[in-house]
Parts: sequence; structure tokens; C-alpha cells
Amino acid sequence: MRRTAFSISALVFAVMLSTGAAFSQERGIDDLLVEVGKIGMEEKLEIPAEKTVDIVVDKEIKYVAGPDKVWFSDDDMVYEHYQIERDAKTGRLLRSFRYLPGEDRIPFTYDDKLKEFQVMEYGFDGQLIKEKSFDGQSRRKKYELLSTTTYEYDQQGRKSSKTTIYSDKRKTCKILYSYDEYGQQVRAEDYTGDELEKYHRFEYSASGQMTKMLEYHVDHDGKGTDGEWFTADDVASSAKETLYGADANKAEDHKYISVGPDGEWFTDDDQMQYYVIFEFGVGSES
Repeated sequence: MRRTAFSISALVFAVMLSTGAAFSQERGIDDLLVEVGKIGMEEKLEIPAEKTVDIVVDKEIKYVAGPDKVWFSDDDMVYEHYQIERDAKTGRLLRSFRYLPGEDRIPFTYDDKLKEFQVMEYGFDGQLIKEKSFDGQSRRKKYELLSTTTYEYDQQGRKSSKTTIYSDKRKTCKILYSYDEYGQQVRAEDYTGDELEKYHRFEYSASGQMTKMLEYHVDHDGKGTDGEWFTADDVASSAKETLYGADANKAEDHKYISVGPDGEWFTDDDQMQYYVIFEFGVGSES
């Protein structure tokens, strides 16, 4: 498995470890970033072996159709890609980095451009409580804070809400989650202020894997002809289908932006917007 690397992300994590502040509620990532700036990017940190955390790296690559306009052909282009770092022991998500491809258009190469990244904070009970998003390309301030997201849970330990406050104070967004009698998440409602902007409805396979998602958006006739949310005539404006591999891990996401002439989602005439390929545990070293 890969040990701590000395990029900005790993330096942040290293400082967390060396100060004993990792994933606690007592210190924010803002203070840690200040400390990282004092260390300098060239300087290595000597971390005691017992405090070293093994990190597993997952990857997500989003593709769009190339010049031939044919999906899943050799000229499909990388639109953006993600590097996701997890604690190998606990499986907790630590950091997520979103990159745009460089001039070579190849993902995970030296000329990639860091667009933004997220750092997670956990409570003493092990639940994710906060996520901070930073700008990777800000011209005003290095790694400028973009937003802060907090999570809440119900009595069963399931995620009940997610609230995001943007640093420019332009808006606050909140997502409320609903579950069925089997504990499966079946709906997510996205509010901007007090207004419901959109919601997502989820469907599952017989084995309990989330396989389909439909989005209903206020700007795309989501309320239907009756003008009311959550009624039979609500109109879905986009859809996503998730495919799984033999190991039961996610293999691909297919996102559709328009229903086809037959008027039914998840048929061959739907218009695709992009697809995502997932790779798990990539780049780990022992």
C-alpha cells in the first residue's frame, strides 16, 4: 500500500498526524493549511512509523464522446478525473481531488490541472461530520476555501441531511435523505434556501445495489402539469445507470441527459451525456 506522499494533500494529512488533530472536531483544516504553508513544499516530514497511515487510491475517469460522436469508441475524450484517497484500514474517505486533463489529454499525468479538492473530518464516533472544499486554481488565494459541508444522521445512524455553505455567502444548499423500510436511500431532496430545486429518486437491484437514478428539476418541468412536487406527473429530466463488476464494486456510471423518442428512460434511444469508469485500489504499494 502507498505510504504518505509529499504533495499538498499528504502534507496536510501529515500535519494532522503529527499534531494529533486528525479527523477531530477541535481543529479545522484552515489552521492545518497555514501550517503546511510554513513547512514548504520541498521539505519532507519525518513521521514516526507508528503514526503512518496506509492510503488506498481509487480513481474515477469521466469520458465524453469524441469527434466521431460514437460512444465507447477510441476517440472518446477525458472530460475530468478524480483521485480519491481512503484509509486502508478503516475504509474512510480522506481526501478527493478533481483534475482537468492537460494538453496530452491523458488522465493522471504530470500536466493535469487540479481544479478543486475536498478534505474530510470525522467525529469521535467515526461518522463523517464535515467536508471542506478548496479551489485548486484560485488566482486570488492559494487553495481558497470554496465551501463547507456538514452532515447529520438519524437515530439509525443513516445520513439524514447534508448542508453546504459557500464561502462567498451567495447561497446555502441542503439535501434531505429518505429511506424505505429496508434502509435503502430512495430519495434525496435538494433545497436552495427554502426552495426545493430538484430531487433524485433511486432504484435498486434484487441484491440491494443502487442501479438507477432519476432527477426531477424545477427548471425542466420537474413538477409536471399539476405544479406539485412528488406527484405522479413529475417529469424526470435526466437519469443515471450504474453497472457493477463481478466483485460487486462499481464499474461504470452512464449519465443520460434526455429521454429518447420512445419516452422511456433506460432504453437504447436515450441521449448520453457522459460515462464514468471506476478503478479501486489503484496505485497502492506495500
